[in-house]
Amino acid sequence: MATKNKTRFDIINEIHQTEKNYIKNLKLIVENYKNPLEQRKLLSVIELDALFLNIEDIISVNVRFYNSLSRKLDEARQNDHVPKISQSFIDYLPKMQTYVSYVSSLNQNLDLINEKIKTSQEIATIFKNGGSSTDFFFNKLRLLPMQRLPLYSLLVEKLIKYTPDIEEEYQNLKMTHRLIVDLIKSVNSERGKKEDLEKLEWLDEHINVRGIGFKFKSSTNMMGSRKLCYYGPFVKESGKELYGFLFNDTLVIVESNDILTNEIFKAKPNHKTLQFQLYKQPILLENLSLVQAKQSTTTSDCSFQLIIGEKEYTFKTTNPALRNEWMKQLQKSIEFYKQKKRSIIHSISATNLSQKAAIGRLLVLVMEAQDLMIEPSNDRAIFCEASLGLQKFSTPSVNSANPKWNINMQFQIYDLNKDVVNVMVYDKKIYKPNIFLGKTELKIYQIYREQIKDNHQENNPITRMFRMSNVPNGKIMLKMSISIYK
Repeated sequence: MATKNKTRFDIINEIHQTEKNYIKNLKLIVENYKNPLEQRKLLSVIELDALFLNIEDIISVNVRFYNSLSRKLDEARQNDHVPKISQSFIDYLPKMQTYVSYVSSLNQNLDLINEKIKTSQEIATIFKNGGSSTDFFFNKLRLLPMQRLPLYSLLVEKLIKYTPDIEEEYQNLKMTHRLIVDLIKSVNSERGKKEDLEKLEWLDEHINVRGIGFKFKSSTNMMGSRKLCYYGPFVKESGKELYGFLFNDTLVIVESNDILTNEIFKAKPNHKTLQFQLYKQPILLENLSLVQAKQSTTTSDCSFQLIIGEKEYTFKTTNPALRNEWMKQLQKSIEFYKQKKRSIIHSISATNLSQKAAIGRLLVLVMEAQDLMIEPSNDRAIFCEASLGLQKFSTPSVNSANPKWNINMQFQIYDLNKDVVNVMVYDKKIYKPNIFLGKTELKIYQIYREQIKDNHQENNPITRMFRMSNVPNGKIMLKMSISIYK
């Protein structure tokens, strides 16, 4: 037990001492770099914030955390027992959410200081070190917060190992470790999201997609935000060098005269003018399929075949491992996309699956829309979607500012007083969300009442022109008929 207690003391002292050194080094960032730049007004407030982020918030939190640890150690010495430091972690780990924004933005701003060093001798003097353009020591200091959280995890895990499980501190340390792991996951998740967004912004800057209504950093038509799933070079059978970018909704294939590698997003500043041209218009995953899914490890088989639309294409990678990875990622993305589409198409009302029987039906003839607020374009695809619960029907798309559909829809009615049909009009888009052009609500009891009033009986249809809501202009004409089951 004495040996275990000594080891616990050693680990706790290591946490305490490394925390002291950590704070000392963080303060050097402010004292040696931030303050001189700020005092001499060599960088603007915006540039300072971009380079140093919220480092002073991190210092403030960790100073208070260190002081709490110091008090725990002082109390333990006075009472001659092993320090119980879990409560210090539990109190201050929630405040360390400041690490999330710091670490996730850490790599964004190094180009800024490099550019400034080239143009300002005063800034270069602050950062110059052994002939290098950016101070190696400064970059090392900036990385410390990213390294600190994993070190907490490692040291607390060791401390748990030497703490008797009958002590309350044992459970508290277990909780502490879970909090640290959760914080690390939050940091990594946010960092990953920012890196993904940076890649999409890079693609918007470097790939020419003008004139096709496509933007990389945007929402897709039905998959939420566009996400980059995989990317890499390959060649056609003809030897033409290409580069593929696989997203959660499309495959984008580009060509370029530059040498293309897997590290394309790590292009140096002199590659800022690098521009790609589309080899083909972005391919929706629903129009894409693999000819074969069998994986190969032979040194000679580096090719894979894709059917795009109705035409088969053969592509080759530099080695079988890359070929297999392309096939794996393509298969995974295509299947996920198709599952999502199937789930939308085959949505069935929970009401329909219940034991409650329908009491009637509503027939709707979607006739036409007028005065829609549409931007001038030759590429319209106007359609109407109507739904009652999750009973959902759509008209075909029409390229007209005043579309005429004349499409019948039938809905089962379950509650004459509460059921409502939502009628929406959209301009359908391929690579981005459909554009909303207006909506109207059909309350079943109102339609039924007007039908009886107009015709003095059921079944005979009524025709109405409805003004659309949520938009300045727009009307839709519907013919409706309700029959109540006897």
